This record gives sequence, structure tokens and C-alpha cells, in this order.
Amino acid sequence: MRKYYIAPGMIAEAKPLDYVKIARDAGYDGVGLRLQKSPQFPMYPIVGDAPLIRDMKRVLADACMGALDVLAFYVQPPARIEDFRPALETAADFGARYLLTQSDDADWTRLCDNIGGFCELAAGYGLEPIVEFVPNRSLLCTLPAALKLAADIGRPNLPILLDPPHLIRSEGRAGDLKTVDARHFPYAQMSDGILAPGEPDLALAKTIGLGQRRMPGEGVLPLREIFDALPTGIDISIEVIMDRDPSISSLEWAKEGLTRTKAFFGDY
Repeated sequence: MRKYYIAPGMIAEAKPLDYVKIARDAGYDGVGLRLQKSPQFPMYPIVGDAPLIRDMKRVLADACMGALDVLAFYVQPPARIEDFRPALETAADFGARYLLTQSDDADWTRLCDNIGGFCELAAGYGLEPIVEFVPNRSLLCTLPAALKLAADIGRPNLPILLDPPHLIRSEGRAGDLKTVDARHFPYAQMSDGILAPGEPDLALAKTIGLGQRRMPGEGVLPLREIFDALPTGIDISIEVIMDRDPSISSLEWAKEGLTRTKAFFGDY
């Protein structure tokens, strides 16, 4: 049965313990965890805080919830691979399955070397990186680039995170997914979105940035075609990062995302 996870960006304002409680109360099967700094979101430290980790794990265990992924590992200079070790230890402690990995490195050889090294480090903790292509990145900006990365680092089954806005804004199409080995897609993110005038256009996306997201059904993306082209029944991480009415609480927003996503898949 398909499982539904909340991504931290859905309710980025929630502190870590509140976040897992909101996920529990909203009815999610589990969570994604933010253990690394992000240029976009506030960072509430978790790594090294033993009491907080204990309390978060207790909430997750009592609710029979799991940790799907940990984000986001920006594997690019000036970061050193060894600097990620404490976060990997914490990810393993939470029983996470995947490490959401991105890079904005403009040097392809260095990018491959660093992500290859990160994969080796992660393997020592029983964790698996999943690479996310993002259209406003230098090189790792399209599905073909992610597939080339997998081939070039000698990991032909490297998981690739499919985020609908990123696929369409990088000039990809739902049909492109049908030619990709299903093993690349162990789960996917859910978000609708709108396009700026002139999009989809990769060069334009690089100047605009991350674009604008919407709840499922409220945007213009071909979500039905995209998910029909992905492996049947894969788990979903819900990540609708957008401004909301201040009167809508974090819990209400989390519930809204889950309700709309389940309705999309006909899972009532």
C-alpha cells in the first residue's frame, strides 16, 4: 500500500518536535527530516541534541511512523564529504532510508567525484543517496543529467528524486519517465505548480529560481501523466512549498496537503 510522507518544507516554520507531532496528528505515515542547512528554510538544529532526538524518535515510534528521507545534502564546494558524517549518523539513528542529495557544482568531474564519494560514505551507514535534479542548478538540472551522473559514477541504479515542477520546468515531459528503469524511482515528491510566462524553458528557469508551487489540482502541471508514467504504488513525499493564509495553522496545512494528495490518487 502506498505511504504518504510529509517533507519539511511543507511546514518549515515548525520546530522539530512540533513537526513530527503535526505529522502524526495530520495522519501521515512518516516524515522527511531536515538535518542540514538549507539556503531557503530556517534551520532548527537536531544533530547532537540527544534529548531532542530521543523525544522525536519516541513520537515516531508511538505513532508507528517512519523516516523516509533526510535533506538536503548539498554535495558541492566548499563542503567536504567528511563534514556530513554527523548528519549521516543521526539519519541512521532515525532509521531513515534515503539521503536527498543536490549539487550546484559547475565542474562535472568534481561533481561526480564528490557525489560518488558521498555515496560511499553513506553506504557505511546503510543509507542510500537519492539525487534531485533542479532546473536552476548549474549542471545537475535535468533528468538526463541525473541519469548521466548515475552512469558516470558507476551506480546505474542510483535513485533519482522526481519532483513534478522540476521535471516540467527543466523542459522534461511525462513521457520521458517511461524510458527510465523503474529502479531509479523508489518514491516521488508531490506538488503542483504554475509556470512563468515563457516556461518551460531551462535557461529561463535558471534566472527565475525555484518557481511557484501549488496544492495538487491547483496548478497547471500534467500530474496525472507524470504519475501514470512512474512505477505503480510508489510512496509519496508531499512538498508544497508556498505562502499560505496566516489564519491557516501548520496542522491544517499539513492535513490539506495530505487530503488533496490522497484524493488525487483516489486513496480515501
